[in-house]
Amino acid sequence: MAAAPPAPAGLREQTAKTVFMLDHAARGTALFLLPLLMAIAAKSSVLVASVAALFCIASAALRQGSLGAAIRSLLPERSVALSLALCFIAYATASIIWSVDRAHTVHGLGEIAIVLAASWVLGVALRRFRDDRITRYICWSIILCSVVILFEVHFDMPLRRLAGSRPETPQFKRAVEALTMMAAPVLMAAFQRRPDAIAWAAAIILAIVAYVVDSGASLLALIIALASLAIARFSVDALRRLGLIVTLALLATAPLVGDFFDVAIPKIGNAALIRRHIDARIPIWRAHGWLVTQHPVLGLGFDAATDESTPPLLKTGPADLREVIPAHSHHFFLQIWVELGVIGALLCGALIWSAFQRIARAPPDRQTALLIFFLSAQAIALVAHSAWQGAWLAAAGASLALINVAYPARPDADARA
Repeated sequence: MAAAPPAPAGLREQTAKTVFMLDHAARGTALFLLPLLMAIAAKSSVLVASVAALFCIASAALRQGSLGAAIRSLLPERSVALSLALCFIAYATASIIWSVDRAHTVHGLGEIAIVLAASWVLGVALRRFRDDRITRYICWSIILCSVVILFEVHFDMPLRRLAGSRPETPQFKRAVEALTMMAAPVLMAAFQRRPDAIAWAAAIILAIVAYVVDSGASLLALIIALASLAIARFSVDALRRLGLIVTLALLATAPLVGDFFDVAIPKIGNAALIRRHIDARIPIWRAHGWLVTQHPVLGLGFDAATDESTPPLLKTGPADLREVIPAHSHHFFLQIWVELGVIGALLCGALIWSAFQRIARAPPDRQTALLIFFLSAQAIALVAHSAWQGAWLAAAGASLALINVAYPARPDADARA
């Protein structure tokens, strides 16, 4: 069978230009547009990340010559981590059978599928970029978005009003959390032997805007990030081992977190940052901890612990918890326990262990960036959001994709897509 004739030179040149534009559109969307739009419409990140992923797929299709080849080039390689992730997803999907709110479970699974797919495509496709300026671009993204948020807060939120979004300062918290998760390369640049002035400016304005919008989760994440960086300067291995131990301990003890703080808070006194952001969550954590004792093995079903499904279940609980309306647990690991039971918690623990083993094989700078990202994102997840909320997960996926650009897994390896 005769081979197809080569494409005309003009067509190849036009295709190359289109690929170039699509690649930069994908990176610009993840880098600048996602956090900016989150400042105006907090839940827009799922849509924005999906658009960026579509740019990546279109670029790969042109480069590979067909959509099928492009999709194959973006598929993950077989690994223990992938197998564990698929087991977790399969178990979460199976929970539809016993879910106390099947409609919400199906909706949550659909949203998480979109977010995971978009995040994976971004993570793989953006690895092609080997741009030493990516950290500088992240700095400017943080500065630009922070200035927009401060402008909005100072001038009574004209952009949010124009977009029809709620003109409330707390609505900026998700955008600030997204910026915080992007900040690992910035903090590393700020505290290197020859500090970067732009990185310092980005870090300072990020801390200021987190304080202005009262984002306790972001401030906590920044503190964790700085502490992680300090430990990494001493020993990356020590940071990785400590991070793994702390993470698994937090997962194992999640059902007890409410009772722990119920006893500990009176001893903390008036430590403003701690008490202001934890005090209101104690009844919610205690309520979800009690639900774990009632459904310890299988849980309530993926994303089924809603403000409609849990109050009836609490009517038979302790008297002081019967009026609690916990829309979600405000604790990533506790939500896994209450919705997926001990089986889900064990699968999550195995997945975390596998992820840390993969991190251990990375170059030192990449290890540091990944650990700072993971531990700071974990800090946000343990106090701020529903575990499966697409908005923050999409922002986390985009941030991880940018770390792949700043600190490649194998600097000398060719990208697959």
